[in-house]
Amino acid sequence: MRFSTDPGDILSDHISTPRGLAIKVIGVEGEMLPNHVGQVTQDFVFRNSSTFAAHADDFLKGLQLFARHVNDADALNQVISSAAQRAEETLELAGQQSGFLKSFGHPPTHPLGETYHTAAPLRFGDYFGKMRLVPVSDNLIALRGKHIDHPQSWNSVKDSIVTFFHKETAVWELRVQLCTDLTKMPVEDTSVEWDERLSPSLAVACLTAQPQNAYSDARRVWVDEELSFNPWHSLVSHRPLGNIMRARLNSYQASSDFRRTAEGRSAVEPRSIEELPD
Repeated sequence: MRFSTDPGDILSDHISTPRGLAIKVIGVEGEMLPNHVGQVTQDFVFRNSSTFAAHADDFLKGLQLFARHVNDADALNQVISSAAQRAEETLELAGQQSGFLKSFGHPPTHPLGETYHTAAPLRFGDYFGKMRLVPVSDNLIALRGKHIDHPQSWNSVKDSIVTFFHKETAVWELRVQLCTDLTKMPVEDTSVEWDERLSPSLAVACLTAQPQNAYSDARRVWVDEELSFNPWHSLVSHRPLGNIMRARLNSYQASSDFRRTAEGRSAVEPRSIEELPD
């Protein structure tokens, strides 16, 4: 599992941005997509919002906005982030969430209390649907909406996760919401919330993370600098769907290639969990 925030630039955690989570399943057997032939991994990429941009063009506009402001002074970035956080908190008190506002800021809540969503659909054999990872252990549930400690510190989000896993075991439930109505549950427009009354989410797996040194120097280099997480690292039976997912095919690979070229590193795609450093 890798927790992340959206911008690729090095920013202080008090400049609050959307949260992400990626899972790499190792030792997978079956027919892989053409770009992943010969590999034994399946990646699932999540974000802490159940909806996303309506179209890849809207996603690009959001990225261009980030690019224009990522080098702003920290003070200005903090003003923008804080204003968005306050607006988002107001909406959430009213029982709503704004994917647009979360592009600029996110309330400084603990990332382990979040529910994470693919937001865009993928195949499930002859069916297709969206996935979500939901906290179910009591210690995770207790973190829902709870603010992180020392939210103004540079590494507050990372430090909160690392501190938790020094002693705690975390349990999540992986759920899938299958599409039952193409009109009300569209594939191409990921800004549309899929109604649970049309298709309730079904639990398909349980994920447990034991106490560990979650961010050792060796793990940081391996996960952050050598691995890559891409929804197109996938079995044919879990093929990503929709224009947002199609846009990710080349853009994620280009980003990964650029990072490795700049650092002089080779691509790593594990074949065993034993490759995970201590």
